[in-house]
Amino acid sequence: MKKRNFAARSHIASSFLLLFCITFSLAFYNCLAKEYDYNLQIDRGFVNGGATYFSLVTDTDPETEVLGSASNEEDNSLQKTICFSENDSYLLASQMGTTRAVYYQGDITMPPIVSGRFLTSTECLSNQKRAVIGHEYVDKTWLDPITQKTMISVEEGDYEVIGIMGMAKVSTIDNLIFINIGSIDTAKILSSILYLDSNTGNTVHLFRIFSEKVASETRFSANAIDMPATATDVVSGGVFMASFLKGIIYSFLVITFLCTLVFFVLSNKSKISIYMLVGQTYRQILRRVSVPILISGFTGLVFADICFGVMENTKFFALTSVQINTILLYSTLVGVVILILFPVFQYFAIRSMNLQESLR
Repeated sequence: MKKRNFAARSHIASSFLLLFCITFSLAFYNCLAKEYDYNLQIDRGFVNGGATYFSLVTDTDPETEVLGSASNEEDNSLQKTICFSENDSYLLASQMGTTRAVYYQGDITMPPIVSGRFLTSTECLSNQKRAVIGHEYVDKTWLDPITQKTMISVEEGDYEVIGIMGMAKVSTIDNLIFINIGSIDTAKILSSILYLDSNTGNTVHLFRIFSEKVASETRFSANAIDMPATATDVVSGGVFMASFLKGIIYSFLVITFLCTLVFFVLSNKSKISIYMLVGQTYRQILRRVSVPILISGFTGLVFADICFGVMENTKFFALTSVQINTILLYSTLVGVVILILFPVFQYFAIRSMNLQESLR
């Protein structure tokens, strides 16, 4: 009787711990990875690691030097190529020191705004000079006596400040200025390094579309540039959150699940044999064996969600509530699938049992 009670309690404890640990570990690791990627993005100047850097050159120049001037017709054709894809989300920027002339469309990650707002997609193509500045440039702003607008003077001219970027702590964003790409001369674009960025990670595909459109509609060509990695990328970007590490963690979780599942199925063989001897149906046996496991596993899953909710309320991760809740939802769904697999595997084990062999 004591052995039977111990076995029953071990099943309940194992399923509770398994669902709690898997759900919580998946949510914790993915939030940690998301925050780590976000920190790297900030360190690069709010650029994703998969961004494609390039320059625009003319094919008519034998030395393929970057052009420093362009005609009005080329201004228009080049601006059209900036909007090269209607259905994709991307950001295209001309990098001029700490100033970045940008155009974006679709769902992109905006820099954190302390006050005001960021440029809209329509404003990016406008020739009206507007800027979003980092914390460090606030002291360099001035008030226009005529329009009573806050302005800042940069190399490209005087710009209206519509927003201020920054975070709770000092970051590279404090020293950046974003301006609309429509406000600068084409010559500036042609003499600078540009980059194409996207949250979807498909910048290689997007750059190919952009390159083909530039080549077909202008006399320029887009040449990709290999940019050196940042210090953070060199120190930890290739190790801490590398794909192989994610694979190892997921493999350990799968192995843990399979071991617990095998333990659960094998340890119930004698109990199932007894139920079969007294004439119970497969469905009755499955219900007797699986219901306690489902209840304890579901309790562990809910407890993991509660614990993670507490971490969210205490601002353990510097992510938005939407990001955290999305990750937690996916982790919970994985836990539900794992929980459902217990009675599924147990059912096949019951159907395949040989009563005579079990009694031996």
